[in-house]
Amino acid sequence: MGGIARSRYGTLTNWAHLWSASIPLAAGSNTIVIRAQDRAGNMGTATLTIVYAPLPPQKISADTGDGQITLFWDNVFGALSYNVYWSTAAGVTNSTGTLISNAASPRTLSGLTNGVTYYFVLTTVSNAGESAVSAQVSATAGAPPRPTGASAQAAGSDISVSWNSVPGATSYNLYWSNQTGVTKATGTRIAGVTSPFTHVGLTGIPFSYVVTAQNAIGESLESLEVTASPQLPPPPPNDITLTQNFSAVLIQWTPVSGVAQYALNRCDAWSFGTVPPTPAHCATFPVNVYVGSEANFIDFGVAVGQSYRYHVTRIGAFGPSAPSADAGIYVAP
Repeated sequence: MGGIARSRYGTLTNWAHLWSASIPLAAGSNTIVIRAQDRAGNMGTATLTIVYAPLPPQKISADTGDGQITLFWDNVFGALSYNVYWSTAAGVTNSTGTLISNAASPRTLSGLTNGVTYYFVLTTVSNAGESAVSAQVSATAGAPPRPTGASAQAAGSDISVSWNSVPGATSYNLYWSNQTGVTKATGTRIAGVTSPFTHVGLTGIPFSYVVTAQNAIGESLESLEVTASPQLPPPPPNDITLTQNFSAVLIQWTPVSGVAQYALNRCDAWSFGTVPPTPAHCATFPVNVYVGSEANFIDFGVAVGQSYRYHVTRIGAFGPSAPSADAGIYVAP
């Protein structure tokens, strides 16, 4: 609300007041009355009418089986029940489909003909009446149901995925992705797999999987998603730089998220003179000068007039990385 009020200084001042409230709505017509009163007792009233109509069901899926199809959907606020309309012809509507009233999720339709594709739309029934129809879904009776019991277990650079056998299935398909929420549409397909299936030679990032069952009639819905990460050491560090810091050497490298520690090693074999020791002379780096979480270190254990080489390894949950490319420096007097 807003208005004009006189301030204590005798001038007119515009004023406004904003407020909000959460009001639950019932299905159908809702009348909201707002009243405001000032200090003088003057009253103002506003009436707002909001008609709430239920939404149609969302996230509908159809699982299959021998002579049956089971429908799943999310419940809708204010729903009393749901209507299912089905047909063997695409483009089914609430006027052309066969009605199944008073349905609830999940709803199984039995006695269907294997090999026949059935089409469905759903509506929500509430005190306000019936909603518009949902998006259409379809399924073919006789296709196998979705696999259950899926699991994923990492072993080194491999991940083993297993699942329960499905009655009526003649083969299985595995879909994988490096993103969660993998589906038949978004995942990379590996056809004709058997349980357990080993996905080999992977990098150390999470992999997500779903499994489907297949027979001559069709392919099932996806199993529940499972995820695992290869048990690999981290990759080696990069971008190592050496800088003389008075009579010491400052060693820096690029930090990596999720790495708990770094190990810094020094080689000073054949290190006299201005030329750092060669990689051949530093086949081993016997001096471990630092282990810690910071991506830098000042090495005070050097001598001016000598040369050195360094490399860094990352220490992860599954062991140390390979060493970084090494770098050399001459410590000038």
